[in-house]
Amino acid sequence: ENMATVLYAITRFIKPRKVLEIGAGYTSLFLLQALADNHEELKAYKNFINQEQVSSGNLNTSCSTIEPPITEKSWLVEDFINEHGGRSTNHSNPDLPITTAQDQQRQQQNPDDEVQTEEDDSNDNNNRGKYGGEDDLSSQGVDTVPKLICVDNMTHGHTTAHKVVEIADELGLEPYLSIKVGDAWRMVDAIAEDAPLDLLWLDFGVGSKWEDFLRLWCPLVRDGGYVLLHSSLTNRLTRLWLEQLRSARGDPD
Repeated sequence: ENMATVLYAITRFIKPRKVLEIGAGYTSLFLLQALADNHEELKAYKNFINQEQVSSGNLNTSCSTIEPPITEKSWLVEDFINEHGGRSTNHSNPDLPITTAQDQQRQQQNPDDEVQTEEDDSNDNNNRGKYGGEDDLSSQGVDTVPKLICVDNMTHGHTTAHKVVEIADELGLEPYLSIKVGDAWRMVDAIAEDAPLDLLWLDFGVGSKWEDFLRLWCPLVRDGGYVLLHSSLTNRLTRLWLEQLRSARGDPD
C-alpha cells in the first residue's frame, strides 16, 4: 500500500510516543518498525551525549570558523533527546539536580542567576492544558517504549488485522504494539487513559460520518499532534468531507 511507507517516514520524522491506528493491518507493521527505529535511534543519541569522552571523526566537523566551535555533541538537540530519550545523568555527581543544555548556557552567561531545574518546573508542567503540551512526553524516559495502539473489531471480510500480532512477534516488534479489539465508535473511553496521542491514523471506513467520528476521537490528540485520513483524494465520501471542511474554513489570506 502506498500509505505504508509514507506513515513510516512521517513517524520517523515527528517521533511520536503514542500512535493510535483505527483499523489494523498492513500499515501497522510500518508504524511499528518506525517506532522501534525511533526508540533505538534516541537510545543511541542518549548514550552518545552521556559519553564522558567524545571521539573525533564520527561526524563531519569541518566548520571550524563557526563560533562557538562545532563539536560532535553540539549538532544534537539535547533538550529533545533528554525529554524523549530519557533523563540526563550527571556523571560528575549523580546526586546533583539535572539541568538542561539551555540551563547550562544561561548559567554561563549569568553565573549569579539561579538555574531552574527540571524538578523545579514540575508544577509548571502540571498546570498545562489537559492535552495541551508535551508534559506527558517529557516524563517518559528511554526505558518507556513508544506504543502503537490498534483498534479493530476483526470482522472485516478481508481483514489482515489478526496477522499483525503474529508478524510483529516474528519481527521483534511486539513490545511496541497494543491491540484493542472492539467497535471504534465505542472505544474512546477505553483509549482515553492512553491519551494524549501524538499521531492518529484513521485507516477506517466511516462513510458519510467522518465529521462525527473525528469529533469523537480528535479530543484525545494533543495540541500539535497529527491526524491522518486515508483516501482523501479518491474516496468520494472522504473527499466530500474534506471539501466541506475547506469551505467552512474559507480561502486563505
